[in-house]
Amino acid sequence: MKSADYPLAVSKARPSVVRELVVQYKVGKFTACARTEACFDQFLEQVREAAIEVLRNPVRLLMLPHLHNSIARRIPSLSDASRVLLEGFVSELIIRGDLQRVSTVSKDFESYQAVYSDQTHTMIVESLSKLRERILSSKSISVSAAARIIPRALAASEQNVHILMGVLVYRGLATTDAAPGVGFDTLRVPFAPPRL
Repeated sequence: MKSADYPLAVSKARPSVVRELVVQYKVGKFTACARTEACFDQFLEQVREAAIEVLRNPVRLLMLPHLHNSIARRIPSLSDASRVLLEGFVSELIIRGDLQRVSTVSKDFESYQAVYSDQTHTMIVESLSKLRERILSSKSISVSAAARIIPRALAASEQNVHILMGVLVYRGLATTDAAPGVGFDTLRVPFAPPRL
């Protein structure tokens, strides 16, 4: 696909360019325009391929803004008027099931959503189950212990391990004694005594 065929956000493109583009669709919060309907489908496929590459080589869970930036770097000659549409196209991929998302908490205990490839969904679900089982049996789990029981592909990034552990905190299945902003090294079952 040539960059001249990428859909553009009407509000971000030059009016002279917008007048030449006859097809318009709502993409996320923007009205987008392109030469043909096929341009939207082709661009969506390009975004899907870039997202899968970002999330699978290596296996990663990413916040939406980080995913958008990584996709933008992989699409050649992406203008700002097309880049702003990435959020809407990624949302469409989530709706279609090509991408999955999970709610988690950051080291500041702020909730956010991490996105991953649908092809790693089973790995993510099984890893969460293993972490939960380990917390229940041992009453606590450290980041290093968590990294040893989940698949190597996920444990290769400490960020992935923290995200998965954050999912358990978000769901109320685990807690930590760490102060907000410090990050957690250990999780424990919610009803266990604090580890001092």
